[in-house]
Amino acid sequence: MSAYHGRVLVVDDFPDVRVTLSGLLSDEGYQVRSASSRAEALHLLDAERFHVAILDVRLDESDAANHEGLQLMHEINEIDPTVAIILLTGYATVRMVQEALQPGPDGRSPAFDFLEKNEMEHLLERVERAFEHIGLDPTLEIQDIDNSLQDLSRKIVFINTKKPSQYQFEEEAEELLRKLFLGYKQIQIRSMRRGYSSVAVFEIIPWHRENEQGEPLIAKIGAPALIEKEASRYRQDVRGMIGEHRLPTALEVKWTRSLAGILYTFAGLGHAVEFADFYARASTAEILSVIENLYLETCFPRRTHNAVSCRQADLRTVFMPLLRLDEKKLQTCLHKTLGGRHSFNIGEDAPDFLVFDKGISLLNPVLFALSADLHADYTETTIHGDLHGHNILVDRRHEAWLIDFANVCKGPLLQDYVALENFLRVSLVECSAWDILQTWEHALFNSTDLCHIALPESIAQNPVISKAHEAVLKIRQLAFHYPLCDTKRTYLVGLLFNALKAFTVMDLPALQRDHALLSAALIAERLSAMHTG
Repeated sequence: MSAYHGRVLVVDDFPDVRVTLSGLLSDEGYQVRSASSRAEALHLLDAERFHVAILDVRLDESDAANHEGLQLMHEINEIDPTVAIILLTGYATVRMVQEALQPGPDGRSPAFDFLEKNEMEHLLERVERAFEHIGLDPTLEIQDIDNSLQDLSRKIVFINTKKPSQYQFEEEAEELLRKLFLGYKQIQIRSMRRGYSSVAVFEIIPWHRENEQGEPLIAKIGAPALIEKEASRYRQDVRGMIGEHRLPTALEVKWTRSLAGILYTFAGLGHAVEFADFYARASTAEILSVIENLYLETCFPRRTHNAVSCRQADLRTVFMPLLRLDEKKLQTCLHKTLGGRHSFNIGEDAPDFLVFDKGISLLNPVLFALSADLHADYTETTIHGDLHGHNILVDRRHEAWLIDFANVCKGPLLQDYVALENFLRVSLVECSAWDILQTWEHALFNSTDLCHIALPESIAQNPVISKAHEAVLKIRQLAFHYPLCDTKRTYLVGLLFNALKAFTVMDLPALQRDHALLSAALIAERLSAMHTG
């Protein structure tokens, strides 16, 4: 990665002052832009990012009442609150100092420092202190092993805010790393998250100044709203809740203009891999051991202490908001998929059915989910809320660790089981033979006993299906480990909505979305039979 240079904006109405300050700063290696007016400065801020801004309080020396520099200070704070502002003045008043340095409701002062114009020999020292204040290490060596920073624009999702350019993505991500790893000599980064995630997740190997390698850490980069939400949920619902050693022991959050980063510290994690990668190469026995460890030791094992029994609740009103589903999204995704890869269509004479390959007719799961009676008992407690193969890490001892806490909330206990089962069946099973998938899914949902199901002879010797089948049954058995009020009906309803959630993720491969829709249709059939029975 190339040498790093801090960016400084100089705003003064005198050309000689701008030239002098710009020259001093450029000689020290800073990238400097200058503006002669507030309007020109705002134009530059709209097009570029800066770390430090040096503002003359009076931007029209002919007007003794001119305080446009203070106005610009507040505007910069609105545009990019990470900029450290140094005010230049020859006549600082008490009111002016209070306005600039008095902390606001968020604990931040609008300006970092004042500098009298007769003390310009201290400029470089103040700028250096400003860079120390924003906590950015220009000397950090960053080794991007798999060029993962170049892939950020594809991974990170922005909602209701402008998406940065590819260049700005890479630049701000590098800056976040320099903030998160202030004081280290070097870091190696490797991307961990793939596919349709709305944030980017990295494994970071740091080196201390003494050339001593540190323990691997986990860093996430994403839109500020998502990162701040995760930090808040972690502090509120995770940290200190149970004292488990396989949860993060600390976290740190940093910001740039468009991005935010969060750094997780794990005591004793060592090198770890995502469960999705572990699953691909592990034996069935190893996978079952990790799943048991996940639910009995790692995934909030004492959460039943604050559990609440909810009797005959409408589970549609529980799972739809939890999974961010709505009727319009479900209907739109269904109609976009009609006549697709596996030729399923709504029945011409019966719109409440889907017709799959070979004339197999199943309940339309979208219509069923939106209209059927889905009342059942469930247990509400603290849940991870987004438990899938990329949010679980497996260490060398085959112990499971959790990351990604943006969706931690009070919710249905079984969600942390059905989410992983759905992810395993739909995303981790590498089988493109549609007949085999259909046979397996029919077996999983036609039995009255969800936890003990024999594979049909026609697919029993398939190693991919056999491994996945054992893992699914293990998850189901552990789901009913606690003697709470959850029922098999509750579990199936949870699976129904999680399958529909996967079906609405348009970035998933077509086969996986078709598989999710098939699962949802078979679950709808099973729930309908249970209700009428």
